[in-house]
Amino acid sequence: MSERVAKGKSIGLIGVGNIGASILQGLLAADSTRRAIFISDEKQEKLSDFESEQGIEICASNEAVAKKAGILILAVKPNDMQSVVESIAPFMDEETLLISVAAGVPTSVIEAYLGAERKVVRVMPNIGARVGESVTALCGGIYASEADERTVEGILSAIGAVHIVKERDMDVITGLSGSGIAFFAAVIDAMADGGVYAGLPRDLALAISARTAL
Repeated sequence: MSERVAKGKSIGLIGVGNIGASILQGLLAADSTRRAIFISDEKQEKLSDFESEQGIEICASNEAVAKKAGILILAVKPNDMQSVVESIAPFMDEETLLISVAAGVPTSVIEAYLGAERKVVRVMPNIGARVGESVTALCGGIYASEADERTVEGILSAIGAVHIVKERDMDVITGLSGSGIAFFAAVIDAMADGGVYAGLPRDLALAISARTAL
């Protein structure tokens, strides 16, 4: 097996905060082939939770991840995107697929940071990813093919439902699925309060309210 083929099957995850860790947990739960997964984070303490996971290699830097992975998931804050992308760009080539989870950062901006014709797919999961129930929207940049979008769809289906959309709709969907879930949470909490007021234990009232909302 060539280095390129081996690299092409591997996934790199830069950033293991809330969303990054949720994606990683979903991959670990769903990927029966246990493809290689390389991870890094600027806060080393966040990586310790995954030290004992089979198939995961903790890397000392973002650049080390980029050297080893054919598919790169960037789960970093929008304000950090430029510096992270520019640092890993020298280790990417035309076959590398970059997946951005940064809210509000268009693919065209990321492509400009890369400084070359590279495949970029923008995705927006929501907090449901923590329990495998995310609603994720994705769109490809000008250098990403339909096959690239399908590849990302397959990866992120590990954390819930995935929809391929036009980039012009991404910001609307971010508000709808990202912020909208907070309104449902408030409704569920209010329903549970009603159950408690009527005499139900809190845990039972909350469980019934949450399942009813689903």
